[in-house]
Amino acid sequence: MNRNKKTATGFTLIELMVTIAVAAILASIGAPALQKTIQNNRLSAMHNELMAALSFTRNVAVSSGSTATLCKRKNTGSACADVAHSWRNGWLIFKDKDNDGMVDADETILQEKTELEDQVSMIYSRNLSRVSYNSQGYAYGYAGAFTFCDKRGDSAKKGMVISANGRVRVADKNDALSACPQ
Repeated sequence: MNRNKKTATGFTLIELMVTIAVAAILASIGAPALQKTIQNNRLSAMHNELMAALSFTRNVAVSSGSTATLCKRKNTGSACADVAHSWRNGWLIFKDKDNDGMVDADETILQEKTELEDQVSMIYSRNLSRVSYNSQGYAYGYAGAFTFCDKRGDSAKKGMVISANGRVRVADKNDALSACPQ
């Protein structure tokens, strides 16, 4: 008996090449689906974050008995932007004591979102720079829809609708959402 004889174990070069080829094919099939999932999650996260912010703003207005505002944030500092600016820089939430839509010296910012996710845009159908809730939780004059878009355009957009009574809900296919920028 020859006890010193060792048998080779492992993969042959052919087996290794076949395994790598199969893995490459599976990766090429799965990558687009993964990319689409990531894009959908970005839109959903932004959508949910704004929905929570609007609910928080309404809650502040009702619980404090005064107006609360969510406004576009300027790209520098902690001030509200005007209509010409985009929502790209995020938003501010504050108790708006004088209901002017601007953060004054005696008004404290309660929440701040500094920037939107990369490749996500947000459009407010009312072309206003803010949403304000009165002490009863109504959003008179601010009813409209927010649309969230990414590079896929209208085929993948998400939206939410704010009613005059202040209720925020997810938009469905029958709601008129803004067109996504090209």
